[in-house]
Amino acid sequence: YNTAIKKLLESVARKEEYKELKFKTDHTSHNFRDTFISLAVTKGVNWKSILKWVGQSSYNVMDRYIHLTKPFEESEMKKMFG
Repeated sequence: YNTAIKKLLESVARKEEYKELKFKTDHTSHNFRDTFISLAVTKGVNWKSILKWVGQSSYNVMDRYIHLTKPFEESEMKKMFG
């Protein structure tokens, strides 16, 4: 997978319309896993669904992939205390 991901990202990076983004091409499937899991968590997707989709067997293993943003943490706190 990682070779295919690298080729895809290199292809995107060469496109003229993306040149100013300085698109990085050194990502791996783990980078995408982190992003996917973090987005699913911030959108409120059920934990068991996420575990099944990413092939994890426990929350403890999946937890290392979750990276929450400060704005998300603040919005979660507002749910508790308005």
